[in-house]
Amino acid sequence: MAATGRYITQADVERRLTAALVRQVYDDDADGTLEAGEESALTDIILDGEELVESTIRKTYGPAGFDWLRTVGTLAPRSIKRRCLDAVRILIAERHPGYIRIDTEQAWKRFYADLASLRSREIEMAVAGGASPEPAVNEGADVYSGDPDDTTLKAKVFLDSTGIFLLF
Repeated sequence: MAATGRYITQADVERRLTAALVRQVYDDDADGTLEAGEESALTDIILDGEELVESTIRKTYGPAGFDWLRTVGTLAPRSIKRRCLDAVRILIAERHPGYIRIDTEQAWKRFYADLASLRSREIEMAVAGGASPEPAVNEGADVYSGDPDDTTLKAKVFLDSTGIFLLF
């Protein structure tokens, strides 16, 4: 049985990093195969990487987008899979820095910049058929409308000569 997450699998990780490298990092007894405990450690890293991406999806697309992403699973958009694999690569590099020589601090900065692009929707989530979730309405803002039962007119107070005013 291979390690798997919600969106990426051990095969995806091996395509990104090579199977030999994954075995070097996770085959702790050096017998050439990953046993259950070793696969479990790889699965944990995959799920950790996916969780970093999911937190952005929850913030941007709300519960509906998050549910949509969980529904598509391993058919997730490339933009999501790529970011999950980026996170896994960095987490693996931190586990065994001798096998993957990258500047993890810079790699995390690039990773979070990519997530910011996903959050600002410069990069869209869409599967091959073009379906994608709608961003959450009123994302990240609090709206106050006052007392909906109060029908009295409010006085306008101008702040400056530009016509900007407040209602009191």
